[in-house]
Amino acid sequence: MIEDFRQLHDAEAVVADVCIIGAGAAGITLALSLAESNLRCCVLESGGMNFDPEIQSLGHVKQGESDDLNGCYLRYFGGATNHWAGWCAPLSTQDFETRPWIPHSGWPITRDELDSYYANAQSICGLGPLGYSLAELSDESHDFQLFNSAKITTNFYQFSAGPKHFGQAYEPALRNASNIRVLLYANVTHLEANKDATAVNAAKILTLDGKSGRVFSRYFIIACGGIQNARLLLLSNEIAKSGLGNDDGLVGRYFMQHPHVPCASLLTSESDTVNHLFSRYQKNGFTVRASLGPSAEQQRQDRILSCSATISNKPDPVSGYGALRHIWHDVKDGKWPDELGARLWTVISDLDSVTSASSWMTLFMRSEQSPNPDSRVLLSNTRDKLGLPEAKIEWQLTNMDKRTVYVASRLLGEELARLKVGRVKLPDWLMAKNDSWIPELWGGCHLMGTTRMSESPENGIVDRNCRMHSVDNVFIAGSSVFPTSGYVNPTLTIVALALRLADHIKTLPA
Repeated sequence: MIEDFRQLHDAEAVVADVCIIGAGAAGITLALSLAESNLRCCVLESGGMNFDPEIQSLGHVKQGESDDLNGCYLRYFGGATNHWAGWCAPLSTQDFETRPWIPHSGWPITRDELDSYYANAQSICGLGPLGYSLAELSDESHDFQLFNSAKITTNFYQFSAGPKHFGQAYEPALRNASNIRVLLYANVTHLEANKDATAVNAAKILTLDGKSGRVFSRYFIIACGGIQNARLLLLSNEIAKSGLGNDDGLVGRYFMQHPHVPCASLLTSESDTVNHLFSRYQKNGFTVRASLGPSAEQQRQDRILSCSATISNKPDPVSGYGALRHIWHDVKDGKWPDELGARLWTVISDLDSVTSASSWMTLFMRSEQSPNPDSRVLLSNTRDKLGLPEAKIEWQLTNMDKRTVYVASRLLGEELARLKVGRVKLPDWLMAKNDSWIPELWGGCHLMGTTRMSESPENGIVDRNCRMHSVDNVFIAGSSVFPTSGYVNPTLTIVALALRLADHIKTLPA
């Protein structure tokens, strides 16, 4: 059943076994899975079935002086899947492991524990079978075997063939589910805790026209997205003055995105071949695309994060044959920094062998961000139309984040040169020995880490089952629970974790 909360006459008190706050990829997946149970489920969605600018403004967030993140989410039924591009891949085994060279890394669950859920998530996301290896996704016309697998891994994305927009795709199933009640235009302002803030009694709802209500439930699942999950906990401060579950000050910390940057220019006379290899193609009836990144062993050796680059025929506007030739002569004249010259010499030393028929292409990097407690979501002094403090973001990258892009780009350049594909030029900003990035740096709209999963409350907000460490009946779904992010888009993992959480909820006393 799907209802408009504004139109209900008996809206003061709604009672459920499970209350899901948010109807995006995580919330809808949870509801679909719990529709198979005997649990009474109430799903609270801030918006309606279509975009509403006034509702959208309730999630306004500032990152410094920028409003860029406000285009990352959509505050209506289906959430960010309403503009999801469909990129999917699972996190790797190493992404779940504690990597000694990366502070705060490691999940309390393993990749093996998610595999069966990844397989089911493939179907929910409109993908083919769970298979992302070179053997499974390359073919005779897309043969990537030449790359040195000890250094470089060929990675693959699958693209959703539908349903990309979860709201449109799964609205009929939820409307017809006898145990699911979806309330639209139900803005949750805060969670009402018991006297010692160890459990939540109700979710307080308020509409833009002043109508209020409460949902009383045995269990609450917060599924509002990477920023709003943390904001809701911080707003729930009537009993716990620093915010619900925030006694150690960790709510909102470890905010991560995926740095997206053009990392190098490739001068090649094999542009048609390169385009063919790295463009989208069909495999087993589904669309896939390859990318290149440092192998797990190379990451350990160079003490870097995971990342992967795609290659496109869109040139980097700051590059040119003359600029690359100038750099080459600087190297020959001994002006190149010593630590770079030794490894980059092989990349550009035989530039004269590249013909005038060559063309420029761009390597575009998508990289993991290192977990950083100083990168965080906070409440601002600005209030929304409901009178609630808005969120603000302090997105902080570290030297390891930039160094990862630099080292990986250099490795790719060496490998492309070895294969005589072409020659690579790294941009000045990446070569600079500082922590500065280009102004065009983008986080991919992948908002993660702010209520991270951990073994103990000293290191995170939720346990291995996504239950809050300090609040017995509250669970959190979505990418905010990621302790580390890998480099891949988060949607497939969000759905897999939601399926796993739904299975866990089914085992609890009603």
